[in-house]
Amino acid sequence: MNARSESTNLDFLRSCAILFVVLFHLLLYFQHTTTLRGHLNLMPIGHFGVLIFFVHTSLVLLFSLERQESGAPGTPLFTPFIIRRIFRIYPLSILVVVLVELFRFPVGHLRDSQFFFVNLHATGVLSNIFLLQDLTHTESSSAPLWSLPYEMRMYLLLPLVYLIAKKWRSPLPLAFLWIAAVIAGWGSHYLEKLGFPDWFIFAPCFMAGALAYKASSLPRLNLPTALWPVTLAFITLFYLRHDTLARSWWSCLALGLLLPQFREISTPVFQRVFKHIARYSYSVYLTHFFFIWLAFDQLHNHSLWLRCFVFLFFTITASALLYRYVEEPMISLGHRLSNKLQKRRVAPEVAPAN
Repeated sequence: MNARSESTNLDFLRSCAILFVVLFHLLLYFQHTTTLRGHLNLMPIGHFGVLIFFVHTSLVLLFSLERQESGAPGTPLFTPFIIRRIFRIYPLSILVVVLVELFRFPVGHLRDSQFFFVNLHATGVLSNIFLLQDLTHTESSSAPLWSLPYEMRMYLLLPLVYLIAKKWRSPLPLAFLWIAAVIAGWGSHYLEKLGFPDWFIFAPCFMAGALAYKASSLPRLNLPTALWPVTLAFITLFYLRHDTLARSWWSCLALGLLLPQFREISTPVFQRVFKHIARYSYSVYLTHFFFIWLAFDQLHNHSLWLRCFVFLFFTITASALLYRYVEEPMISLGHRLSNKLQKRRVAPEVAPAN
């Protein structure tokens, strides 16, 4: 697991994250959120899926910053990095907001197996388009959009976190940053009650990804591959047993520290499956709510098998098409603009003529 190679373990983690989110919304629709005779509450599993995304994204983007720096040493990190992130996140999220507003899809809330449309004024729509719901205290037009503003705020700090991680060989500075993030998270939790944005409430989760990045460059335990899914399952159960704010931070910390310690998944079929799920996970994340509504609410008079087929067919097909015709071209455009900016800044000076 490093900046120069793909990691099936990371693809597996991202696959689990998106499956947790989808599973939660399906369970919520069918109102089956407890299992094991009521002893395990599955309500927080979707939230934990988002927390896993935060850890995963932070780690992956620190690897990306490392590649960016090695490809154009001496150039500023921030602007090229932000350009790439803007073209990665915004095109698809804007498309979702526009479709919801144009066709008034009732995907803002799901309560008691009922879907609801969120009525937004112009300010609210613009807040959703620019992912500023946390600043304007606006509801998200589509339920899964709630997490994206937190990611955008995290992007502003990640280049600084990267520089700190590269400057010191010891993981202690990042450990101190994690502690500072916990303190800021507690403060943010109380400030939210006073009407301020809760910007730092997930900061410890992102910092757990930074600790995973640092751990990947240190001597590792090289644990058996089979223990990696088991470890993730235990961390998930630990969180589900009592989903407090503090436990969410401890769960993410455990995930970040343990993530680099396992040998990579090497089974070819698993590599292909997890790679494809991870690739389309952003599209699935933003669109699966639409297809739960379409398949299970709008087709409620049809057989469950047909509804399940419709949900899977549209989720898979739409995600593949959106990645091919929206995400991939915009990612490529962001990379081209970023690379052009870097090349302009590293253009060699012309030597004076003799």
